[in-house]
Amino acid sequence: MATDGIMEEVATAYRARRALGEPDQPAWEAALVAFKRCRPELPEDEARSRVAELIFEASEVYGPWLYGAEGCHVPWWHHTAPSPSE
Repeated sequence: MATDGIMEEVATAYRARRALGEPDQPAWEAALVAFKRCRPELPEDEARSRVAELIFEASEVYGPWLYGAEGCHVPWWHHTAPSPSE
């Protein structure tokens, strides 16, 4: 899983477009721009491949938030974990 902060940048850019009701492609392009700001040295094809991987990872970490759902910017399991009293 990505741990270098780039996933958060990519996920935030992707989510911003999806929250506006835009489909995947414009959101993906915004994520690519965010990724390139973080890693401008990578070739275009490698950047595109990495963004696809990061969005997949982000979908597993952030769940519905990534696609524009309202709520906290925390991993989905923080919302679904049983309370300590359970």
